[in-house]
Amino acid sequence: MPQTFSKHLTILISTALITLGAGCAPTNPETSNPESAPTPTPNTAVNTPVVNAPTPEPAPVASPPTPTDTTATSKPAPEPPASTEPATKPAAQTEPATPTESTTQTKPSAPAVKTFSVTAKTWEFTPSVITVNQGDQVRLEIKSLDVTHSFSLPDFNIKITLEPGVPQTVEFTADKTGEFVFACRVYCGDGHADMKGRLIVK
Repeated sequence: MPQTFSKHLTILISTALITLGAGCAPTNPETSNPESAPTPTPNTAVNTPVVNAPTPEPAPVASPPTPTDTTATSKPAPEPPASTEPATKPAAQTEPATPTESTTQTKPSAPAVKTFSVTAKTWEFTPSVITVNQGDQVRLEIKSLDVTHSFSLPDFNIKITLEPGVPQTVEFTADKTGEFVFACRVYCGDGHADMKGRLIVK
């Protein structure tokens, strides 16, 4: 019982203090006069949609001009005018023409070959006389018709043996003139010593 009374008393004292504090607070004439309060201005702004403007591209940066080589475009200095006076030139000297030697040498033609067919038989040669010119190339085709003979022309270093039926060929140059005897040097019977002939070189 005493505790309850103390609580009620405490509440009453607190209420009285609050009331007294409210009565003693100064009155603000601006807030207490409702007519003097400013009239709120209605918001007439229209919500305008925001449009994102395109971002401008940066302007290209101009590169600095490249210095040009003045030596390439420089013009050469004008040459002085040529002299109008005729230059005196020495008279051209005519050199004697040098005779040219012919590089093509004419080769001497090979001497014509003179061929003779000669047969040998018992105690004679046919033909027994052979005539040529000096410098001729002479070819003798000789054959024995019966037995073994020979053909000897010592002035031209020729000596061959002739077997029966076997042809032999000798060739030489008639490089000297005169009459030269050829003969058989193999004994072939009683008339062997008379088996001779002549080579005439003119």
